[in-house]
Amino acid sequence: MILFSKRQIDRNNNKELIDNHTETRLLSVIKSLTSPKYIEHFLLLEYRGEKEEYYLNEVEIDRFCKSELGYIMTDFFDFNSFSLKIQKESDIYKKDYKEYHDHYKLFDLIEILIIFSNKTAQNYVINKFNSIFQEEKSNFEIQKYLIVSNWGSSLEQASQILKDNHLVEKIRQYYFAKNSDDHIGLAKISSDIRNIIFSEDDIQKNQKIQDTLRKISNNIVSDKVKKVEDFYNSIDALFKHINDITNSIYNIRHTEQTTIHVKSTNSSVYNLISTLNIAIVEVIIMSLKDEFLITENWEEKKEKYIKFHEISVDNMEEYFKLEEIPF
Repeated sequence: MILFSKRQIDRNNNKELIDNHTETRLLSVIKSLTSPKYIEHFLLLEYRGEKEEYYLNEVEIDRFCKSELGYIMTDFFDFNSFSLKIQKESDIYKKDYKEYHDHYKLFDLIEILIIFSNKTAQNYVINKFNSIFQEEKSNFEIQKYLIVSNWGSSLEQASQILKDNHLVEKIRQYYFAKNSDDHIGLAKISSDIRNIIFSEDDIQKNQKIQDTLRKISNNIVSDKVKKVEDFYNSIDALFKHINDITNSIYNIRHTEQTTIHVKSTNSSVYNLISTLNIAIVEVIIMSLKDEFLITENWEEKKEKYIKFHEISVDNMEEYFKLEEIPF
């Protein structure tokens, strides 16, 4: 399962993604949801003290994280106090270290709880977390069971949950390079992104382009059939113009002497090309989300994980003895 920490790029080597208030409220929600009413029972342990309380099953969650993410959650999360552990990182400039909470791991844990929530409670669990993100005006929200950041354009947000890893990597390259002075490089990357979407052989490519443009026309236009056709003709013509200008400029798609050579001082032409390419890609992806975005059946994945690890969801005593629970 590709959870938050595996989908994201650590842009500034900063693991703290939310403020203290948001963190505290999210941890409070995790604690309130730690109940068989919401979470699959095998992820829970019951403490029978003066009052019955449920705790997250750190052994099972660690096993899941080791298997799927390559680390153990107990290094980052205190399962007894429902709190994040302080992490330390060396600061070579100050010859010291800085302390922080790793919110990448917190978001992984939230996604784990969403995926392993009871089927009937899943929407409730998602809404509880989403309400915190919204009320605290954070840059995050949950879409399709996964946490995505709200910074940047719609395409930049969608890149976090795209099916095609090659497309994801190219879009990341584009936005990393966007503020650079490499205008030619941006034009090249944007052209690559557009071509990945239609990566078929030459015979099939034209038909795929036409089919895709017709689909987005039907999805975008809510008016009469004639208006759908008008929109299709317009966007088809626009797509052809974008393709023509991209392919005709020297050092973007082709380097033949017959192509157009742009003066090195005129970067605006390359900016125009990259803007047009990214704009048409964004329209296509956001209009055909089911084709491009992750649409995995998480309930099915959950069942496969349970079956693969031979987890008994009914009898927790075979995993733990009450007297061995350390609280």
